[in-house]
Formats: sequence, C-alpha cells, structure tokens
Amino acid sequence: KQQFVSEAIPCRYLKFLETLEQQEGAWLPLQKASAIAAQYAIYDKDMEAALSKFHEVGVLNFWSDSPTLRQRVILDPQWLLDHISVIIRDNDLHGSSLVSTTDKYLVRCARKLCEEAKLTQGLLNALLPGDDDDRSFLKEMMLRMSIMCPWPSMTSEEQMYLVPSKEQTIIIDFTAFFLPTGLFERLVCMITTACSNQVKLSTIVNATDAWISVDNIEFHLLNDELIQQIRCEVV
Repeated sequence: KQQFVSEAIPCRYLKFLETLEQQEGAWLPLQKASAIAAQYAIYDKDMEAALSKFHEVGVLNFWSDSPTLRQRVILDPQWLLDHISVIIRDNDLHGSSLVSTTDKYLVRCARKLCEEAKLTQGLLNALLPGDDDDRSFLKEMMLRMSIMCPWPSMTSEEQMYLVPSKEQTIIIDFTAFFLPTGLFERLVCMITTACSNQVKLSTIVNATDAWISVDNIEFHLLNDELIQQIRCEVV
C-alpha cells in the first residue's frame, strides 16, 4: 500500500490541480504554473511539493531535481509518449521507415540505430520535433529515465547514445583497449539495484556469468576476459 493513498491533500492543492487541468496544451512553463499556484497562496517550495505530489499519484509529470526538466509541468503524459516513440518504436506498429529523407547521412544513422542500437546526435535532432528547448527537454528526460545513455565513440566526434530497447544483445567491447577490472561486477550490482523493488527477483552470479531474473524477464551477463568483452542479453 502506497503512503499517498491515505495521505490528506490540502484543499488549496486540489484547487491548484483543478486549475492546471483546465489549461490548454500538453505542458506549462514552470513560471505560469507558479502564477496559478499563487492564486491559492501556494508559493515556492510548497508549489514544488504540490507538483511532486501530483507527479507521485500520476496525474501529471514534474521533475524538481533537474534544472532542465523542472522548467516544464507536463499536463498530458501522452505528449511524452508520442515524442519518445519516434526513437523507441516497433517497426511492425509504427512502420519500418525511420526517416523519410534521401539525406545519406540520416539514412546511414537510421540504419545504425536499427541495427546497432546506436543513436547519433544528428539523428536525434532530426527525429525529435519542436524547437531546441523541446529537444533538450526530451533528451534529458530520456537520459534520466534510462531510455538511453551516452555512448563513447572512438571513431567520431559526434555525441552518440545507446538505446537498449533497439537491441536484445548489447556487447561492451574493449578489444582495442582492456576490460576494466570490476566493471562486470558493477554492472551486475546496477541491474540488481534497478530491479530491487520488484517482487520476483532472483540472481545467480559467479566470476564470469550473472543471471538476473525479474518476473518473466531474464538478464544474462557474460564476462569474457579472453576477448575483452561483456555481453548482456535479454532472454
């Protein structure tokens, strides 16, 4: 049972929420939300506490601890899903054509995303709609939610990202250098920590293999020091 189920909500918070829900558009700038909150004598930290509470119960989205994300109050979570789906997509549902252009660079980047789960900054900018502020917000949100993560590239100066949902097998390859001592163990701990709030969690770990089972999903990590690689599979 979640604590917020039985927690009392001040009436002025509820009036604030009701006014927010009457606003047009998928999101509000924090400054406008602050002006609305002031109508009900809700200021500064109290306003952020109210927005965080609304986020907690799932009626809107607000992240107070990120300088970029806190600038917007998301009133329609579907707006986020619609924009993220240009990156996280099922070709059977959304169509196989990721980019409708003859630009050879973007076509090459789209192929790299589909085949290797690697997303270039150029393709990210081309796919995400809106202005620079929209793209910065969406990129930060996807990084925060671990939908993607920065990926170091030794062959390009362009920023790249790993999008794990595009690939069932991820290979972390250190053949050109060396496999850092302890990296395998830290990955096991990170995955286990991320899944620790799940009821059905089990692990089998030894020096070279780790099987982490969450509900009906299994993660298999293989530490292959001979070829300097760590292979992560979802099975």
